[in-house]
Amino acid sequence: MAGAAPEGSQFDARQFDSKMNELLSSDGQDFFTSYDEVYDSFDAMGLQENLLRGIYAYGFEKPSAIQQRGIVPFTKGLDVIQQAQSGTGKTATFCSGILQQLDYGVVECQALVLAPTRELAQQIEKVMRALGDYLGVKVHACVGGTSVREDQRILSAGVHVVVGTPGRVFDMLRRQSLRADYIKMFVLDEADEMLSRGFKDQIYDIFQLLPSKVQVGVFSATMPPEALEITRKFMNKPVRILVKRDELTLEGIKQFYVNVEKEEWKLETLCDLYETLAITQSVIFVNTRRKVDWLTDKMRSRDHTVSATHGDMDQNTRDIIMREFRSADAQDFFTSYDEVYDSFDAMDLQENLLRGIYAYGFEKPSAIQQRGIVPFTKGLDVIQQAQSGTGKTATFCSGILQQLDYNIIECQALVLAPTRELAQQIEKVMRALGDYLGVKVHACVGGTSVREDQRILSAGVHVVVGTPGRVFDMLRRQSLRPDYINMFVLDEADEMLSRGFKDQIYDIFQLLPTKVQVGVFSATMPPEALEITRKFMNKPVRILVKRDELTLEGIKQFYVNVEKEDWKLETLCDLYETLAITQSVIFVNTRRKVDWLTDKMRSRDHTVSATHGDMDQNTRDIIMREFRSGSSRVLITTDLLARGIDVQQVSLVINYDLPTQPENYLHRIGRSGRFGRKGVAINFVTGDDQRMLYDIQKFYNVAVEELPSNVADLL
Repeated sequence: MAGAAPEGSQFDARQFDSKMNELLSSDGQDFFTSYDEVYDSFDAMGLQENLLRGIYAYGFEKPSAIQQRGIVPFTKGLDVIQQAQSGTGKTATFCSGILQQLDYGVVECQALVLAPTRELAQQIEKVMRALGDYLGVKVHACVGGTSVREDQRILSAGVHVVVGTPGRVFDMLRRQSLRADYIKMFVLDEADEMLSRGFKDQIYDIFQLLPSKVQVGVFSATMPPEALEITRKFMNKPVRILVKRDELTLEGIKQFYVNVEKEEWKLETLCDLYETLAITQSVIFVNTRRKVDWLTDKMRSRDHTVSATHGDMDQNTRDIIMREFRSADAQDFFTSYDEVYDSFDAMDLQENLLRGIYAYGFEKPSAIQQRGIVPFTKGLDVIQQAQSGTGKTATFCSGILQQLDYNIIECQALVLAPTRELAQQIEKVMRALGDYLGVKVHACVGGTSVREDQRILSAGVHVVVGTPGRVFDMLRRQSLRPDYINMFVLDEADEMLSRGFKDQIYDIFQLLPTKVQVGVFSATMPPEALEITRKFMNKPVRILVKRDELTLEGIKQFYVNVEKEDWKLETLCDLYETLAITQSVIFVNTRRKVDWLTDKMRSRDHTVSATHGDMDQNTRDIIMREFRSGSSRVLITTDLLARGIDVQQVSLVINYDLPTQPENYLHRIGRSGRFGRKGVAINFVTGDDQRMLYDIQKFYNVAVEELPSNVADLL
């Protein structure tokens, strides 16, 4: 039998490990210590409350086998060698150990994590940030292929944890941009891979620059002798949690082989597999970069939708491809619709719909309308990603209005939106575009009379636009009859999901007829939004834009360095006294701050309006009408209302507070420069905000520049 040991010999893994330990250790038996306690729950591990919150929020319910044994010894400051395969929670093990021990009052690098690739380093950064979300951890990934200056700027502002590739980390240490004085934890992740890539000398050089008393963790899926050798140089009686080689395969993964007689027959075999099996997502490995390109071309020529990535690609391209893959751009779930229509007249729309479009002020379709209106009018399921101000709302409104049967006064289209303001804005656009068609539209939103909704619905409407809660209530009461609904649109799907409407959306969909056309429209398209489409949609046309194209054209983006939070007010008032601003929106992060800033601005004789979610619906409506009419020039608000503000004259958005999520930045700045008009976004940035500004620039692949002295010329 191939691979069998010679007769008379027997391989003993335990004996091999024992001999290896003796070879690697100067004192043989006691180089490794053991830590046998097993913790069945995270609560039993003595972790900080806010770390536990982060762990549970990330989706962990109970610790994996490696976490049950590995987290606590690391939190106790012990050196640890852990061997565990990918997918077992290895990354979360050392992230939890680090987060438990950080001193958050000291904004200095206290933990350094090395990884073999940029992608892995960025993934660790993401996990560390998520688990430490409630602790206020500051993490930065130092990797090649990114700006050295940006690394230096962020490191000088202060971080708690640096994750990076050996080359860039050593460069930052050598330049003294990364100060090693406070580093007390040093982790090597995927040590075997780093050694196989020739990073051994760099790892040694980095270790020499660290303080003498540093806790060391070595984490890897496999633990070859070279990896164990490195531990002897760095570690002090480490706890060793190794799994046997025959336990390394992930539970639940069935492994098979296919005999292929000749190399050239592999392609046919592969294509046969993909044509035979229903595969959600898959990864195909080859051994050379050249073969990646060759196989990609061959599969695309046979109409398979594939992505490809390898080391010859620049970092930005690899990031885009990986984001697309993570967002579930699988096999052939999506179809394409490549026709572009340069004019509304070419779209074969009804005459009275065209009249409404032109009367509303559109002259030619925006990029998203050129590609998005026609597939929707043809009854296709559509996923469209486009930022605010590009005519996204008019795209699905036109698609709906084209298909309605106006002789039947029954609800034929249902549109869901995350906020009352946005639902009412969509109602307004739908009514305006359908003015010459006699469309009957109604907005079903919370904060308004249930009886009035019931009265209007019983009289008959063609389209209902609403928030999930009120719409579900109307369906449940049978005031809204779903029998004739043949179009279902989710607008701002990302925001609805982030607000916890997922279950309500599912419940609503269950009540609709089985054959319903679905449109998902949003400014950003996270994986959760794409996941929802799989449950509802049938081979949708997918019109997504890359993240680096998401920032609105025509909007200049700047930042102002404000040393202290207390100085923001003076900076804001100086701006308003200096600039001639038509209308502007100021965003803050809390309702309390809306009230505080409104009082402060009014006390300095600025005419401002304010709106937030604690106000009743009627008050918010009055304030928005005043702002739209121009009687108020300044509106102070929170993210809650970012997506429902559609005012043509807004030329300036000020982020008094940076948003807490990069995705919300787009919705905020989209309030200026509506429909191609020029606008300016100004971000107030304190030392604590440097990290978020960096994240925003990285998320959208844009450079936000310092506010120039001639900003008045841009407004």
